[in-house]
This record gives sequence, structure tokens and C-alpha cells, in this order.
Amino acid sequence: MKKNIIIFFFSLYSVFGFTSISASESINAYFFYGEGCPHCAKEKELFQKIIEKYPSLKINEFEIYHHPENAYLLEKVADRLQANAGGVPFLVIGNKYFIGYADGVTSNEIERRIQECESKICSDDIASIINKTKNSSKENEKTSSDNLSRQDLVPKVDQQQDGKDEIP
Repeated sequence: MKKNIIIFFFSLYSVFGFTSISASESINAYFFYGEGCPHCAKEKELFQKIIEKYPSLKINEFEIYHHPENAYLLEKVADRLQANAGGVPFLVIGNKYFIGYADGVTSNEIERRIQECESKICSDDIASIINKTKNSSKENEKTSSDNLSRQDLVPKVDQQQDGKDEIP
């Protein structure tokens, strides 16, 4: 009987002992902000304070005022989360999002969410959108540069009315 118990526990260990049941090694946060936005700046200050406290936290930043591709990305993320992304800051951790920022309110909610994701696995549906968008923009850059012909790279020569050639 004692031998059966040992075999039973050994079997459990061999099945579960080598697989990780803990939370993920890194927690991805996706922070959409606007340069010059005061609430965004306050949220950035929060990140500076808590990043040391939560070393598994990785903050991915996307400035949307001067980068239309990031504004488009925000729309895609909001669609996936069925959220109204009418403003910034817009933060996503796992499948939970936070719009706006207020010290003591949003900051506490954000920290609670980070703690939740440290203690259990939080789904990261946004990573696939981010990766897909980055990959498609790289493909577009490659395709557009591949489509350039020699004519596009050589300055065109215009003929003036007096018959002399001029490079514009």
C-alpha cells in the first residue's frame, strides 16, 4: 500500500512537476498615449514608480497624436476589446482596459490588475494584434521598396521650351 502511494505521488509529480502552473513570466501592458496629454504624463509617472515593484511588467508604449499607425492600432485593440477608445490614456493589461487616469483611483485599479496577472495567467489577446500590425507594416515597407524601379531612383530630366535639358 505504501508503495502504491509513493508511485501515485511520483506520477503526479512527473505529470505536473515539470509544467508551470504559475502565472506567466512577463506581463504585457499596452499603453496608448498622446504627447502633451497631462493625464498620460501622470500615468507614465505611475509606471516609473511601479516598474521596480513588478519586474515582470513590460510596458509597450504607443504614441498616437504624431503616429497615425499607432492611432489605427488603438482602433484595432479597442475593437477586439469591444471598448470605446475615444481618448487617451488607454491602457490594456491582459483582457482588461483602462481609459483615462486619476491618481488613487485608476492607479489602484492598474496595480490590482498587475497583481492579478502575477498570481494567475492573464490572457494577452492584444499581442496578436500588435504582432500582426508590426509584421504587415514591415511587409508593406518591403513591398513598397521592392516596387521601386530604377526610373524612380534616377532624377527625371525635363526639356525646357528652349531645348535645353534641366534636372528639376
